[in-house]
Amino acid sequence: MSAITPKEWICPDCTISVLPFYMHELPCLSDNDSLHQELNENINTIDIHLQELGNKETQLKIMHINTQSMVSTFDGLLTTLSQYPFDIITMSETRLKDNDLLLQHLTIPGYCHTFHNRDRTRGGGVGVYLKE
Repeated sequence: MSAITPKEWICPDCTISVLPFYMHELPCLSDNDSLHQELNENINTIDIHLQELGNKETQLKIMHINTQSMVSTFDGLLTTLSQYPFDIITMSETRLKDNDLLLQHLTIPGYCHTFHNRDRTRGGGVGVYLKE
């Protein structure tokens, strides 16, 4: 019996969000062409994830992220939270050490946080942000 090769599947609704210029104006298109203007407007207004979160305002919204180093991905997390209203954010592979100044830098206004850091020199660690 041969081994089954795993197949990669990408949600067709999520595919647009992985493109490098998602949610950006398309400056190379002519402003005089109405089709191009409509395309720019649609790209900037359609976000099914944000619409879905907005439809569920009374429900708990949870996000998990494998940060692969909290320090290097923290700005991206702040950008995500500025757009998407999550109540709980859990993180794995934070790779943080018990350094009070570093942990203060990772404070997000409106959230309280806790981290469980690993003693190993590489990898590990988990954390959580809870909306106040």
